[in-house]
Amino acid sequence: MPVVTGYSYKKARRGWVRMELDDGSYVSLRRDVFGEEGFKTNEDVPWDRLRDAILETETRHAKAVAYRFLSERPRTVREMTDRLAKEDLGTKSIEAAVADLTRSGYLDDEQFARMWAESRANNRPRGHRAISAELRKLGVARETIEHVLDSYYPDDRDLVRKVAVRRAESLRHLDKATFRRRLAGYLSRRGFGYATVAPLLDELWEESPDSEFD
Repeated sequence: MPVVTGYSYKKARRGWVRMELDDGSYVSLRRDVFGEEGFKTNEDVPWDRLRDAILETETRHAKAVAYRFLSERPRTVREMTDRLAKEDLGTKSIEAAVADLTRSGYLDDEQFARMWAESRANNRPRGHRAISAELRKLGVARETIEHVLDSYYPDDRDLVRKVAVRRAESLRHLDKATFRRRLAGYLSRRGFGYATVAPLLDELWEESPDSEFD
């Protein structure tokens, strides 16, 4: 059973305490955890109690980091897990923090995917293929993505013309073949399949700029 031989605020990070033990080692605890535990110099501390204090410190630190991360924008479970893994935290602490954030509604991959899809549809339209790739990269499960896109994201045919018209305006100075090639490539990079794009290429080339782009 270790014995507390002293503690220091100066040798610890801000808001933490470095508690020294009789075997020459030390543990770093948050000040609030240290105060709640009431550790005292020359006190024998059971290993279970010490481990619980360390776990509580790590869990609270994980949550503090998580809330700062969430203040920038909503996150997926994978994004949060990856961010917390950059801290000096044990796996149990990370899992406990992520589980608590999920229960509290701060982490919800389906809600995140719906928000992402709705934002894209309203501000930066992309085809289903592109949105799916973005969400997979952020760690959202494939079945969740499919459900959200089927339920909340417009059909590609409803989006592609909106995107194509904007781009076509800047390509009007080109010859027809170059116009078609560049417009098709642009739309493909935004996740629209050729079967959806092809009917628009000649149609937009033939349309009058005065009638479409005023």
